[in-house]
Amino acid sequence: MQQSICFVNRLAFNPGGRCTFIRNLSKGLEKKYYCSNISGNKSNRVYSFGLIHFFIQSFVQVWNLNPDYVIGVGLSSLGSLIAGFIKRKPIVYNLSGPNVISLRKRSFSLRQVYGIFFTRFVEKMALSLATVITVPSNTSKEIIRIEYGARIARKIQVIPEGIPLDNHPSKKYVNYLLFPWMTERKNLSFFLEHLPSILAKTSFNVLFMGFAEMIPEFHLKKLALFKERIKYTGIINEKQFPLAELLVYIPPHEAHSYTVLEAAREGMPVLISHVDWLADEFQDYPLKINNFTGKELEQAIIFFSKNKKRLSSKIQSNFSLLLKKYDYSAMIKEYCFLLKSLEQH
Repeated sequence: MQQSICFVNRLAFNPGGRCTFIRNLSKGLEKKYYCSNISGNKSNRVYSFGLIHFFIQSFVQVWNLNPDYVIGVGLSSLGSLIAGFIKRKPIVYNLSGPNVISLRKRSFSLRQVYGIFFTRFVEKMALSLATVITVPSNTSKEIIRIEYGARIARKIQVIPEGIPLDNHPSKKYVNYLLFPWMTERKNLSFFLEHLPSILAKTSFNVLFMGFAEMIPEFHLKKLALFKERIKYTGIINEKQFPLAELLVYIPPHEAHSYTVLEAAREGMPVLISHVDWLADEFQDYPLKINNFTGKELEQAIIFFSKNKKRLSSKIQSNFSLLLKKYDYSAMIKEYCFLLKSLEQH
């Protein structure tokens, strides 16, 4: 009888990140396992299920489905992990790095303090329930070890997470900078703060993944003079990755990035921040910022605009090495081996 896996993630679709991981992994395992997916919403514009609601929903669904394995992604999968733990099923919990870190980077408020406390509690509980914790890189493992200690780290298995390299239809945006899904994890405020100056000093337009409503009103007012040069993708079809002249990917911390891998697959140059995983994987890379200053950001984009052709071969060489290291077929084989090793759990 074919064994079953239940994948749990609150978001049905979000460009990059853990949603891409779930989609790619379930696609790769479906030949050997019966795969079912639990998600809280079918649209990304709003989160239609709160965390508590989804805890309950995922608990009930996993309890009723009674799969042979549970693979949970993110804090919202805690309910499913509890159900799997009670039923004594092997539990794989996947994350790229502690969610609590991104909260600490934001401006201080009582809401932030509550968010850090709640996130850390839920995350530690999920990590404790897991039979195995899978992470996409050694950088991820080290960050989690520092945050949660050696006992949690002993459960971690590093499985480099790649993406399928088959051709994807894409829409080309000529003379555009692309900014990924608009969250503070990607340093949205920093980019918006310096965007008017960048637009004034270059001929580039800007394409945001997402909606105009995701940008704070006071930033929209500052950008009013340039509104004709700014576009938004809305909800992105996974098979139509937007191609621009340059992806601006400058998070304050990063343990692994599917967005960068997708850009590398499409051959789209990326401006990165020299932090964590990005620093480890792009040691000899010509487009990066080391300090988060507006001047450095502007200079990097201007430098790219003047040296596109000269930089191309070095950028593509870096991409080739990255995609070879984070190989999709190898990832599927390692997960098959992991699941087989958990059969006797």
